Amino acid sequence: PLKRRVVSGLNTMEVVTQKHHSAICKLIEDHSNHPPIFLNYHKPDKPQDIEPTENEFWLLKKLNSDVAAIIHVRKSNDGMGEFEIIVAPEFRSKGIASEFLSELIEYCNNKTSWNGLKAGVKKGNTASEKLLIKKGFNCVHKSHLGSDWKIEFNR
Repeated sequence: PLKRRVVSGLNTMEVVTQKHHSAICKLIEDHSNHPPIFLNYHKPDKPQDIEPTENEFWLLKKLNSDVAAIIHVRKSNDGMGEFEIIVAPEFRSKGIASEFLSELIEYCNNKTSWNGLKAGVKKGNTASEKLLIKKGFNCVHKSHLGSDWKIEFNR
């Protein structure tokens, strides 16, 4: 069996505020030629766009002082949190996305009134599909572009 790689220096997730705007935009721009883990990522135009609200927030994970991953979450019309995650290429395959997703699930289950979480995955992104299955998500729709996944919270 594969052993999980331990990443030393990895901080717990933190809620993003305006002071993180440039780091978030840089990660998105630097990797625009590399597909993100999930389907649609949103670039915040202004620092105010990343201030947390009840229905939308950004989270980040740092490795030492470098931003290793970001998650954008927003409440959709069906009462679920729809999220997207980007892991910087140099930090992929180190278990960061898995750990970050576990923290996101726990955070949303305990700190929001949402019904669950959902994400879209680009077609052929089997690593993301395997991660979502491992975390308890179910595939609810497949198309020629990709697939939609969701996990419902038991309250």
